[in-house]
Amino acid sequence: MARRKKARGHFCWSCRRVLANERFSGAGHRDHLCRECAQTRRRRVRAAREAAACSPDPPVGTAQDREPSIELLDRRRRLALLLSSVTSKRVPGGVVHELPVDLREALIANSTALAAWRDITPLARNEFICWVEDAKQEITRKRRIRKTQEELEEGQRRPCCWPGCKHRERTGG
Repeated sequence: MARRKKARGHFCWSCRRVLANERFSGAGHRDHLCRECAQTRRRRVRAAREAAACSPDPPVGTAQDREPSIELLDRRRRLALLLSSVTSKRVPGGVVHELPVDLREALIANSTALAAWRDITPLARNEFICWVEDAKQEITRKRRIRKTQEELEEGQRRPCCWPGCKHRERTGG
C-alpha cells in the first residue's frame, strides 16, 4: 500500500488556505486560524467589548430601568450579532438532508466528534443524518445520535450496518 504524503502546514478555517506551520501560533493554532485571521478576530471582539463598555446604562430605579430604550436594545442586538458572528460554531450538513437541531447540538457538545464530522465528506455526513432521521421513535433517534458520536470518535466515516440514504439519487449501472 502506498503511503500518503503528509500535508505541509495547517489549514486555516477562516481564510480556507493551507499555510506553513510558522504562520500559526498560540490560540490561533488551537482554533485552526492563521495569524492574520486570529488578529482580525481579536480586533472585532475587542471593538465589540469597547462598544459595550461605552454604552451608558440608565440609572437604577427609573422607568428606563424596567423598559430599556430602543437605542439600548439596538446596541445590544448589534453587539450580540457581532459576538455571535465571531464565536459561532458552524456545523456543515449533508448533500440531501439538512442537519437536525438535536444532532447539531450533540456534535457541538462533543469536540472530538465535531472534528471528525468536519473531516468526513458531505455524502458521509448525509448518511449519518439520514440514519438519524429515519428513526420512527424518539428513543431510537436519541440512541442513533449517541451512536453517531461514538462512531465518529472511533474514526468510522459511515454509519455501521446502514444500507445508505434512500433519498440520494444514484447514477450508474
